[in-house]
Amino acid sequence: MEGGYMEESSRMPTAEEMGVIEFLVDKGGYSKGDWRRGLRVIDMPGGMGSLRISYDDKDSERKLGDEVSSVRFKDIDGVDVIMTLYVDTEGKLYELDVWKVDFTDLIRMPERW
Repeated sequence: MEGGYMEESSRMPTAEEMGVIEFLVDKGGYSKGDWRRGLRVIDMPGGMGSLRISYDDKDSERKLGDEVSSVRFKDIDGVDVIMTLYVDTEGKLYELDVWKVDFTDLIRMPERW
């Protein structure tokens, strides 16, 4: 376990979460293999909606790498949100970082772009 994330807390992404990941993958031109195969997510603390992307039981060995792409939009309360997709140092999807600029919880993932 690293950073307080336990493998048993991983889950399948919701349709909205997968839509955001797919949008950012396409936007960034990410094309490393079949990135959907075995993709699971782990909710990160903070309530803003950030997700650690998990593929196997070796997550504790992974380290943050480069940004794939990001998008800025308004949550349904009108507050700006920035979502950024990252890969690890091996180039596998690693994290969907969600930052709501007033530090409140994300109310809803965007359903379409």
